[in-house]
Amino acid sequence: MENPRHRSDAGRNQLNVKGQLDEKSWNLDANIDAPRLDGALPGLGGTAKGLLKLRGNLQAPQLLADLTASGLQWQALRINRVKIDGDVRSSDQIQGQLAVRVEQLKQDALEISLLTLDAKGSEKQHQLQLKINGKPVSGQLALQGSFDRQQQRWRGNLNNTRFDTPVGEWRLTRAITLDYLNTAQKISIGPHCWQNPNAELCVPKTIEAGPSGQASVVLNRFDLAMVKPFLGPETALSGVFSGRADVSWKPGGALPDAKVALVGNGVKVVQQVQGNALPIAFDTLNLNAGLTNGRAQADWLIKLHNNGQFNGNIQVTDPQVRRNISGNVNITNISLAMINPALMDGEKAAGMLNANLRLGGSAQKPLVYGRLALDKVDIDGHWMPFDMTDGRLVVNFDGMTSTLEGADRHDPRAVEPVR
Repeated sequence: MENPRHRSDAGRNQLNVKGQLDEKSWNLDANIDAPRLDGALPGLGGTAKGLLKLRGNLQAPQLLADLTASGLQWQALRINRVKIDGDVRSSDQIQGQLAVRVEQLKQDALEISLLTLDAKGSEKQHQLQLKINGKPVSGQLALQGSFDRQQQRWRGNLNNTRFDTPVGEWRLTRAITLDYLNTAQKISIGPHCWQNPNAELCVPKTIEAGPSGQASVVLNRFDLAMVKPFLGPETALSGVFSGRADVSWKPGGALPDAKVALVGNGVKVVQQVQGNALPIAFDTLNLNAGLTNGRAQADWLIKLHNNGQFNGNIQVTDPQVRRNISGNVNITNISLAMINPALMDGEKAAGMLNANLRLGGSAQKPLVYGRLALDKVDIDGHWMPFDMTDGRLVVNFDGMTSTLEGADRHDPRAVEPVR
């Protein structure tokens, strides 16, 4: 097929094609000159210019590209300049190279001053490098791999990888081995760790992901100093968390099995209240959650320093349909005196909180049974209409109803039930 010259216009945008295609050789050029992309597609803006060349033949085609776009706009996305250079050939295997350069990309809070992507090689041996310089994320990665067309299998590794984020740099400490079987639709991701100045997150064993699979992640360290950039000046957090998450799944649409465990060590919160510091320290902070055989469950144990504790558990059977609830919530000897550091001079709070509650019903109609009591209440504060001395408040729960009882040493009285 010979095509000495063909021209297609869309307003001021032009596509000029010239050359020939026959069984023996291809020699076709397409020249793009589009100064007004807004005429090509509603909502799109900018300019594009470049040259596409088709060479080779039907058995061994080759595509060369040299394209530049400037002032691109699409809804909230803005890109100052994009440059694409490519040379891709195919015969017994695909090979070639591709270079992409993106300058001044902006969308909402994302700003990328420069992004470069370079890929080259063949099916049997190829590599890719990505570099990003921007906010809130910058970084780089390098990927190397090989593809066996007969086995439909790709193997590679990810290395030289790091990312700068608002919570510090995350760096890959060892190369990640990757193995993808196309016929089985399965990928294997080898053990590796990500390190941050305040955290370390590891994959201790190979992740197998496909119609069935399993994955484990271990949080060796998470220093709460990491969240400081997101806190206001009134709140300070300290301490370290560690934990682990495991998940496995099977084909057939059933819920996966999963479990998550978190343990806090030396956790402390200091909250500024009206110029006074209110510290809350934890001796024990354990959180667990899981999903086993379609049954969701969670439990916790929280012990306050020089104070009481809060513990409990909850189960949800058939979380997709019935969502029946069962469990227990217990509060043991938590003293109101913990808030005294935040009170003004001359103010005080005392009292002991205890509870023994049982959960039932369903997510649509939760039921609570048991008793919550605040005893030996002694509160003196300008925010109280009266001083309470040796007071007592009790809430009795009976399914979907509850009764509230209260008494004060100076003004003993019973309060009408609240339902």
